[in-house]
Amino acid sequence: MKYIFTLLALFLLQHLSAQNALVTHQFIQQKVAAGYFRQRPATTIPIDNKCITVAEAKAWLFLDETKLPTNGRMPWWSELVPASVAFFNVKRLHNKAVKAYAVI
Repeated sequence: MKYIFTLLALFLLQHLSAQNALVTHQFIQQKVAAGYFRQRPATTIPIDNKCITVAEAKAWLFLDETKLPTNGRMPWWSELVPASVAFFNVKRLHNKAVKAYAVI
């Protein structure tokens, strides 16, 4: 029984500490590729080991911005919450579909 509690405690400690970790550009790029985040059109996320800032997160990703820190510090992983995004055609101009998006 003691062994099970020890494993459970280690698992929970690891899980909780992972929620409060800074996130690199490379990790964000991996999460975009996996479909966890949606990248904003016409943006490029560098593939390096620098940590993402709030300004970069807002510029590159569709996020629930109410979860991001406002005190100037870098966001924790747990604060980068994907926003629901719906893409749809607004109208057709000269036989070209004009795409728009709405953050829900």
